[in-house]
Amino acid sequence: MTLKHTTRHTTPHEKTRVVRRSAAERYVLYTLVALAASVIVTRVYLELTGYPQIGGGNLHIAHVLWGGLLLYIAALLPLMFLGSRVLTWSAILNGVGAGLFIDEVGKFITANNDYFYPPAAPLIYAFFLLSVLVYLTVRRDQVDAPQADLARALDALPDLVQTPLPAAQREAILHNLQSGERSSDPPSAELAALLRNFMAQQHIAVVDRAQMNVWQRIWLLVIQNGQRAGQRVHRRLIMFLLGWNGLQALLGLVLLLIVAVFATPSFQALRTALINDQQLRDMNDWPWLLLQSILQLAVSLIALLAFYYFVRGKDAAGVKAAILSLTISLTMVVLLTFYLNQFAAISTALFQFVFLVVVNAYRNWYVEEA
Repeated sequence: MTLKHTTRHTTPHEKTRVVRRSAAERYVLYTLVALAASVIVTRVYLELTGYPQIGGGNLHIAHVLWGGLLLYIAALLPLMFLGSRVLTWSAILNGVGAGLFIDEVGKFITANNDYFYPPAAPLIYAFFLLSVLVYLTVRRDQVDAPQADLARALDALPDLVQTPLPAAQREAILHNLQSGERSSDPPSAELAALLRNFMAQQHIAVVDRAQMNVWQRIWLLVIQNGQRAGQRVHRRLIMFLLGWNGLQALLGLVLLLIVAVFATPSFQALRTALINDQQLRDMNDWPWLLLQSILQLAVSLIALLAFYYFVRGKDAAGVKAAILSLTISLTMVVLLTFYLNQFAAISTALFQFVFLVVVNAYRNWYVEEA
């Protein structure tokens, strides 16, 4: 098959159209994980080593500079080299660099360069949540468009000629080429057909499980073991976590209400104990703690409602309520926790994210297919 040389006038809309990459959600996910890991590792390392400084005298090389260097390298890589591996490293370095940068936000929003400025922690967490929103937006299914699908297939050509392809990537390329054959532009349709015939006739090396990288193997094992455990075990785990979260939060709220209502010396001592336990920095944060407790009450009630739905066998409603509970917790309650407890809230946020993944997996494997 040969391509005919034809002249086609392109409209301004077609010239400026932006096409999303086929694996865009994967690269954004790499950035998210690297961003979170960068902030957590940096904070833990500085805490354990007593916040050392690189330099001497008036010279201090802050880690924001290393973050800027990594961001620069991440931007250069896809400009210089082709292939998905380059994009993967660009995404990872971008996440690490952004994490090192945003970790020092407290220094740049305060007149005295206060690294420990209390609102810095919730700002960092809010930045991460916005990044998660970008990921969820990119992750949405995209409508087939012949020209855009052909562009995505052409974008994958470097991998096609350089390295063995994962089976899923090969199928994605074939799907995009098949869609490209329906293009209203004859040369584009011919090009798509030519490439699809080439892939069908030539032996294209496909990656099997033995050739997967370590992260792909771990993710595959997680999925396989999760599905092997079965719906009953998965369901009981979600019910236990919902019940535990709901009851624990309710008990904590009752304690705080008692402390807030009664002003006797014994309860005043309990307030002081909250400060000593780093639940509060000082009594000025008391209203924020009460607001957090009120929101936590809403989260707990929704979690218990989800538990009730699961007990009654209404799994679809239970999953929706559980996801709503976790979403409110991650976007509001944990945000306030970062303000009150600073980076001690990291473990809580990680647990909530993992729990959300578990609930979402249950929905995808058992509820939507039912």
